[in-house]
Formats: sequence, structure tokens, C-alpha cells
Amino acid sequence: MKLKCLAAIFTLGVAMYGVVEAHGRPRDPVSPNANSVAVAKIPVRFNQRASTSIGNGENCVVGEVGDEDGMNNRPFVYLAGATNRNVHWGKPLGIPKFYYEGRATHCVRKAEYLYVLVQLSTSSFQSTNQGELHVLKLQIDDGSVEADVEVVVPNAKRAYSAWAWEDDDLRLMDDGVMVRGLYRYSDLEDDLPFSVILKM
Repeated sequence: MKLKCLAAIFTLGVAMYGVVEAHGRPRDPVSPNANSVAVAKIPVRFNQRASTSIGNGENCVVGEVGDEDGMNNRPFVYLAGATNRNVHWGKPLGIPKFYYEGRATHCVRKAEYLYVLVQLSTSSFQSTNQGELHVLKLQIDDGSVEADVEVVVPNAKRAYSAWAWEDDDLRLMDDGVMVRGLYRYSDLEDDLPFSVILKM
């Protein structure tokens, strides 16, 4: 009797094994998909300043990333699809040593390059802070920095603070890029306009 029971159990086990083999073993639900595509990560504290369509269904998105207190901002740029999703790459942009903070505010495309306007602050104290502008030339495929040029206000007589607020303060020109904005001397309250063309 016992042998008959063992034989039946063995036969049932073989039959079940055959069913599993015929239909395939169940997939591990947590296994990564081999066809998935890795995408760049955008920092949690990224603050967007502008998103500019650069053609081919892509946007250049600029802004800054600060610390937990929203201070010590560092410029950041990324290239994404038209809805700012499907991020192709993201890149933090360095600032000069001993500067307080910076932010990327404008972006334009020319051929296979992106030109990004970065606005820097030299100090956290308003009385001693000077605003400084730089234009960075980035490769469009991976964000590598090709050039970093300081924007010098033409005919400025002494130390000043400069900034750019309007959407079109960074524009393409036939022979380079134009930056325009306002500047102010530290001992005056008048805001003076400027524009300069950088050949990059």
C-alpha cells in the first residue's frame, strides 16, 4: 500500500515538472529589463530658470542647484525631450574658486553647440557682492565644456555688478553670440544698459 502511494506521488511530481518545463519557468519580477535605457538624473533641488526649444524635439533646460537651505547655488544644465522628460544628459557647471554662487539663466543653440549664460555672485553680502556674467560653449551631444568666456562690459570705468534678466538677453549673431543686460557701479544707484558680442 505504501509503495502504491509513493508511486502515485512520484508520478504526480513528474507530471507537474513537465507542465512547468512546457510553459517555462516564471520570470523574476525584480529582474532589470535588458532593453531599458539609462537616463540622466536631475538633482532633487534643481530650480529651473528657463527651458528653450533647440530643434529636433529637444529642450535646453537651465537653472541652479542649491543646498538644503536654498543657498550656495551652482549652475546646472540638461538636454531633454520636448516636454523636459527623457533627459539625455545633465551637467553641473563649475564656478570660479572663492565665488559665492552661480546660476545658468539662458541657453541658445548654434550648429552642434549650446551657449549657456551663467550669472555669478562674488559674495553673499549685498554690499560687497558683484554680479559677473560668463558664456559657456557646450557640445550638444554630451555637455562637454568647449569654452568659458567672461562677459566684460564695454567702456566700464571701475568695478561694477552686471546681470541679464530678459528672455532674449542672450542671442545668436552671425559672428558669435550677443549678451545684453544692465550694470551698476557700486557707489551709484543708476542701472546702465550694455551689449557685447562674443566671438566663440
